[in-house]
Amino acid sequence: MKTQDTILQFLIEQAHAAGAIMLQSYRKQYDIFTKADGSKVTSVDLAISKQFQAAQQQQFPEVNLFTEESQSKEAAAGKNYFIIDEIDGTSYFIDGIPGFSHQAAYFDTEKELSIGLVHFPLTNETVYGIK
Repeated sequence: MKTQDTILQFLIEQAHAAGAIMLQSYRKQYDIFTKADGSKVTSVDLAISKQFQAAQQQQFPEVNLFTEESQSKEAAAGKNYFIIDEIDGTSYFIDGIPGFSHQAAYFDTEKELSIGLVHFPLTNETVYGIK
């Protein structure tokens, strides 16, 4: 069984990886798509999603994953899961305005929402809380 410290360290590492992907593309050229609900998603969001999914499958294959850009949004009863918003504030990111972040959480079936994290790549600041 993975400890909260192990999970938090994983989320911090992934947040920094997401931040690096954002910074590589910030105020540069990338693709922008419109989702069915009318909101925007970028190729940067999708790259972060792909990167996180690969890391999660390698290190935590027993944990479900729900991302802003994932297809499945239904929780499986009795399973722990990560909740990820690849870029929170995608419109800010698209417009080149500071204020976007990467957000992550971990839901434990026993402790419920037990870890929450926000990473601001422009300032390289990460804040988190553990229940």
